[in-house]
Amino acid sequence: MRALHAIGATQVLDIIKSAYGCIEDLEEDERLTQLWDIPRFLTTEQEQQLDALDQQFWNNEDQIPQKAYGYSHGKLNMLSL
Repeated sequence: MRALHAIGATQVLDIIKSAYGCIEDLEEDERLTQLWDIPRFLTTEQEQQLDALDQQFWNNEDQIPQKAYGYSHGKLNMLSL
């Protein structure tokens, strides 16, 4: 999340925070023994919200690869000065 913030990918950062918010109530659920148990305990509403967030994520409106390249390129140029 810090990396997304650093490169300015705020839309994706908001998507990830929202997705975590969908499952946050399961964090201390003793029925979960592994990561793949989570879908078994989601409500229909949570599933729909996660599906919508997943679609937003893959639309790549933040252009993460380009922002990451620009960020790292800028940092490398600062180091060579």
